[in-house]
Amino acid sequence: MFTIKIAGLNVQIDNNFPRVEYQCRDYLSDEAPDFTVAAAPEELEQERRFGEHSDGYLESICVYRAIARRLPLYDAAVFHAAVVELDGRAFAFTAPSGTGKTTHIRLWQERFGDRLRILNGDKPILRRMDGTIYACGTPWRGKENYGCNGIARLDGICRIERGEQNRIQPIAPQLLLETLLHQVYVPKDGATITQSLSLVEQIVLRVPAFVLQCNMEREAAELSSRTLLNSRQK
Repeated sequence: MFTIKIAGLNVQIDNNFPRVEYQCRDYLSDEAPDFTVAAAPEELEQERRFGEHSDGYLESICVYRAIARRLPLYDAAVFHAAVVELDGRAFAFTAPSGTGKTTHIRLWQERFGDRLRILNGDKPILRRMDGTIYACGTPWRGKENYGCNGIARLDGICRIERGEQNRIQPIAPQLLLETLLHQVYVPKDGATITQSLSLVEQIVLRVPAFVLQCNMEREAAELSSRTLLNSRQK
């Protein structure tokens, strides 16, 4: 059993295998936990149906899902996106798997070098604190393992679509809402559904968002960075 601090919350993890503690080594905390999670044996068996993996790997998946179920009570949610931080400002890129969001953030890395860090390449946490939406790094970083322990104000969201020409435009609120509802983890019980939808609504209202149709060339990153850097959270 150990405690980590993510998104400003102290989470105690009651683990059975060492893998998840090693995975969380950069987030360890000695503060009193806000809540405790564990992976039940039956949950591991359910996950095992999707492929042969170690018990430690399966426990890690189940632990993060257990955390995600509790997050709405703290005005937070897991978001399927890649998030970069530049000069203290965070920008999220979301798209169906395989569309190219990882490739796009690599183009940002080429463009900005050491000024840029990847907060999380796959499943960051978004949390509203004091009326502001923040993006937060977590130990669950996706197969590339891109990420770090950090928090930054979320100043823009970019939905990536494949295109031969690079173009960007503000996203319609309804399309942004649909995008977020597909990419934000929303638990299925009544109380947390209400909290999750409230957070999604605040993101729609507060965070500038765009649709980027792009190829995988450097000009795409030039366009998206220029647009996002001129936007600010409302």
